[in-house]
Amino acid sequence: MHRERANYQAILVGSNTAIVDNPSLLTTISTDYPPIRIVIDRRGRLLQHRNLKLLTDGQAPTWIFTRNAELQNSLTNEQVKVWLMKTDQLSEIIQTLTEEGIQSVYVEGGPILANAFMNDELANELIEYLSPHFLGKAGTAGILPSCKIMLKNVKFEQLSGNLRIAGEIDV
Repeated sequence: MHRERANYQAILVGSNTAIVDNPSLLTTISTDYPPIRIVIDRRGRLLQHRNLKLLTDGQAPTWIFTRNAELQNSLTNEQVKVWLMKTDQLSEIIQTLTEEGIQSVYVEGGPILANAFMNDELANELIEYLSPHFLGKAGTAGILPSCKIMLKNVKFEQLSGNLRIAGEIDV
């Protein structure tokens, strides 16, 4: 996963992943340009979680997309930039990233965010890791897009006891 992260200009998660997991979203691979960490926090939930690594460690830039003006006014520092969204559309975020010169984004958030990207046809590749451990009701639902998605150029890789499946989304 660290190798994959290093291949992208940005790593994107939702606010729930940021709050629950408190990830650094860094890579252990040496790179002159660490990926920009992006959090989608439409409601401004990060206001109650200002101590997250993404906001405090200063290790890489963090960009936050929100509809909450208070968040925009309170979390800005030299490593954190907050973008005030006009709509709730992911396409607005992608447009802003494009304007900022970001050409590759690794969506590492949970199933809600992954489904939204696939349903809005904003994903062009899917990488899925499968584990032989099933969490049952203690886990969260997986990716379940609103329509059938086919992959092409599929690659399978066994990693220890896990399976990595990667392929391009066939449109």
